[in-house]
Amino acid sequence: MGRKKKNPPKTEDLPDVVAQHLASGRYRSTYHSRLRQNERSISLQEIRYVLLNGRREPARDEFREEYQAWCYGIRGATRDGDKILRIIISFSGENMLIVTAVQLER
Repeated sequence: MGRKKKNPPKTEDLPDVVAQHLASGRYRSTYHSRLRQNERSISLQEIRYVLLNGRREPARDEFREEYQAWCYGIRGATRDGDKILRIIISFSGENMLIVTAVQLER
């Protein structure tokens, strides 16, 4: 019987890594995320603000076998406080990927 392959380690110091990617421009929204941002009226500026000022939701961490990568959830209010968002991110090579954005109920 084969052993189950062990998942790679999670990203350490996630807030610092996220801030570095945003500051250096090494991030992009996936096609799925751009669709969801458009239909949910969520701007990239709102996403950036939540990524920099929100809090990680460890319960949302998920290893995606098909991509061989961890996804992380970050939740927070927009700058104006009008929306509470959950942003799902992942990393691919040197880039941070914005996987999706969801507006949560207050």
